[in-house]
Amino acid sequence: MPCQIEPSAAIKWTSCYDGHQCARLLLPLDYLPSSDEHRVAIALRMIPAAARGTADYRGPLLLNPGGPGLSGTEHVGQVGAAVAHIVGGAFDVIGFDPRGAGASTPLASCFDDAAQRKIWQTQEGHQFVNASDTSLVGIYRAREGLVAARCEERIGGAHGIARFMGITSIARDMLETTQKLGYEKL
Repeated sequence: MPCQIEPSAAIKWTSCYDGHQCARLLLPLDYLPSSDEHRVAIALRMIPAAARGTADYRGPLLLNPGGPGLSGTEHVGQVGAAVAHIVGGAFDVIGFDPRGAGASTPLASCFDDAAQRKIWQTQEGHQFVNASDTSLVGIYRAREGLVAARCEERIGGAHGIARFMGITSIARDMLETTQKLGYEKL
């Protein structure tokens, strides 16, 4: 999904991909207490209902990709048409990228980009570690300590995304999304 879509407190659909609609919804980072100071931008992708604007229209069907870390916008791209067919075109099929994943921001990544992650992974080697070989165990422990420190710096702390990626926050994001679409219940 294009990250160039401007995040907004209201859902503002923009044409994307082939006949789909995309948006980025601004929501509180921490719902307790609700604060406008720190926010997340949740990426959304919709296949509009064929029945939209008719008496047969039933509203949004929000798909949770599961996870951790899976992209709901990609999921809709892969299976959304089949889901729309199964439900008979009566529902808007909507996927979202949960906090920290996909095109939602901030992204929960300990690395600056995919290339940096691949460089780190190529350095780790591809052999099993023999726990009795203390020289290798020490190297692996040191590497894991370094990446843990990097993760704490990038996604931890009081306002780091890692603290706010649990099911409670994601379920609340789903409820907020549904309400922004004009429906009271999830």
